[in-house]
Amino acid sequence: MIKKRITIIGCSVALRVRPPSKNREENKNYGHLLEIKLNQKTEQDWEINNLGLSRALTADLLRMKDQIARVHSDYIIINMGAVDAPSREIPVWYADKIFLRNGKYIQPLFIFFYRVLIKRFLRKPLVNLRLKRSWTPFRKFKRQYRKLLDFLLTDTSAKVIILGINPGNQRIEKQLPKTLKKYKKYNDFLQKLAQEYKMSFVDFSDLISEEHFPDGVHYNAKGHQLVASRISPHIQ
Repeated sequence: MIKKRITIIGCSVALRVRPPSKNREENKNYGHLLEIKLNQKTEQDWEINNLGLSRALTADLLRMKDQIARVHSDYIIINMGAVDAPSREIPVWYADKIFLRNGKYIQPLFIFFYRVLIKRFLRKPLVNLRLKRSWTPFRKFKRQYRKLLDFLLTDTSAKVIILGINPGNQRIEKQLPKTLKKYKKYNDFLQKLAQEYKMSFVDFSDLISEEHFPDGVHYNAKGHQLVASRISPHIQ
């Protein structure tokens, strides 16, 4: 039997099921579901490697080039933008201190101020004070995403599938003003970029938050099932 490999690269949207279920079988993300679906309906042996990272920015994927290339994938699914685009209350260097991005050491003082003071009372005012800046400004996002696609085209033989960003919800917009507008702007760019590079694009802008991603970012079990079903036709 021929083995086929699919690699998913992206942020926690590719990993988390929110809200999680007490039944572990209902906590399969779309990567797990897609692997099951493909193995049931085709004669190949499909293996999916999920390299998603919590709070991953496009810049983080560019630092994973060797890890991505060595898998020798037949398909690479990119699930990015949900972390890059939103308006943010803290700069990315502060987030690095809190969330251990790139292996940095936790500094309790940063965590204390964020959880006790900023997240509870100052989130929206700080977003406005920072002029609703994203962790990855739009111009930088465009440049980095193109760089990622160019790397995939030159250093891998994989077919690339670009996933769109879900539209968010009012909970996100209330906490992080202007984020919904940015989600649409970044998503429109991804769709045009896929056309330019002649790559597959899977759109999720029609999804409904209450049904598919209640927290405004991560898919629930039904959402992951829908994502897997929409990706499947793009795989031969």
